[in-house]
Amino acid sequence: MKLHAALLATGLALAALPALAEGGPRPAEIDALIAAMTAAGCMVTDANQAAVLQAAGLTPDVAAGVVQVLEADGRAVQGEGHTLRLKTGSCS
Repeated sequence: MKLHAALLATGLALAALPALAEGGPRPAEIDALIAAMTAAGCMVTDANQAAVLQAAGLTPDVAAGVVQVLEADGRAVQGEGHTLRLKTGSCS
């Protein structure tokens, strides 16, 4: 499954719930995904999803947990065409 699908799919977001129940993603993991997305033009798309995940150094499961946190506090939103757009820092 492609990263964007993993990040956006409800099933994998639900799979991340145990990690969130254990305290959720660490601040360093959140910062790593934000930095990787910012460097990639503030978006995760079909074309860049593998590179963003690699740059962040996160597994798909951990990234799904991070995305859940970012969406919950309004720092990321799902876009058209299965994209994830960052809305924090220089990515407003």
